[in-house]
Amino acid sequence: MYEKRRPLSKTNALITNLAVADLMMTILNIPFNILRFVLDNWPFGETMCKLVPFIQSTSVHCSSISMMFIAIERYRNVVGTVQDFRQFNQRKCWPHVRTLVLIWSLSVLLSIPHGLYNQLVSDRFLALTRCKVTYPSQQFRQWLTIFTLLSQYLTPIFITIICYMRIGLFLWRRRIVGTVSEGQRLSINRRKKRRIKMLFMVVLVFAICWLPLNVYHILSDFKFINYRSVLFFTVHWFAMSSVW
Repeated sequence: MYEKRRPLSKTNALITNLAVADLMMTILNIPFNILRFVLDNWPFGETMCKLVPFIQSTSVHCSSISMMFIAIERYRNVVGTVQDFRQFNQRKCWPHVRTLVLIWSLSVLLSIPHGLYNQLVSDRFLALTRCKVTYPSQQFRQWLTIFTLLSQYLTPIFITIICYMRIGLFLWRRRIVGTVSEGQRLSINRRKKRRIKMLFMVVLVFAICWLPLNVYHILSDFKFINYRSVLFFTVHWFAMSSVW
């Protein structure tokens, strides 16, 4: 007889979702962004001009929000009571699906402006067509930059860090109880701490990689510095490296 498969846990579903978002960024965004910087002419049409930045924003929002939900679920698993943990493991997949739908819906909704205001701009003198972002006004651009910084970077990372700090504090103060042997308890705690460290490292890499690009957008959009293509390409490449 075949062993009955255990339902996919919510944390594993979120980790898989995080991997899917990173894979989507790698396949559908990074190659086009490289060509966008290298080529003088945009050869892929207006649809791709709007779709590429939209996919990028959706993928990044999905990654950061997924990391936030992973931290929340890990907090519930570690800090919650034994009864809560058993109920959590016995749930079917539908709550996972609802969570994933919520994450992707939020990511798509928050990313619409990043695709909507990209369009092809023709230079008749040079006979070139470029894919450029054209916001209604500089003030709109500044507000969108602040909003994106909060929704895609600061808020998810802040909540994630708070959850992992609470988990670490709980594990540090926790007294080991139960009927299992001392070696089993230590082994279980080591596995939990190792997984938490791994997830925290994912958040740390994401935060470090995307910090320069977010800082650049703030400084550039608020006219503290002038636009510099080489600098922008460098910080943009560094941000994309978070998925490699």
